Amino acid sequence: MQELVEHYSAKGWLQRVEQCVLHMDISSLDFNQVVRLCREHGLYSTLVYLFNKGLNDYRAPLEELFEVLQNSQKDSAVALGYRMLVYLKYCFIGLAFAPGRGTIPPKIKPLLYNKHDFKFTVLINVHRNHPGVEAFLQNSSGRSSLLVY
Repeated sequence: MQELVEHYSAKGWLQRVEQCVLHMDISSLDFNQVVRLCREHGLYSTLVYLFNKGLNDYRAPLEELFEVLQNSQKDSAVALGYRMLVYLKYCFIGLAFAPGRGTIPPKIKPLLYNKHDFKFTVLINVHRNHPGVEAFLQNSSGRSSLLVY
């Protein structure tokens, strides 16, 4: 797999690598190697797909993308931000990411719709450094209710 990625990377065809991985049986891949290669080469749609499909983890890739977004240049940040919004949209309407991959397994959907586990984590991560977040997240007793997961 590493040779495939390196070959396509040298030719400037990384999008083809994403297309290949999205059509492969994940169980036949060295999961850690493919995740590492995705991180190294900025294949974020594939990274999300691997976490979702391989680990049934819908939160970790989003948290990782937030970290990447904070360290990105403006042009790449816009593209990554758009990809993240598409990912969130798919999660909230029950579709698997990347587009065309079917639906989220029924046993996973309740976890995504639990406001204390997913939706507020998204809000907190998006606006973690915004000065108004603390006030917004405080409940009526004045204590912070949902700051860290």
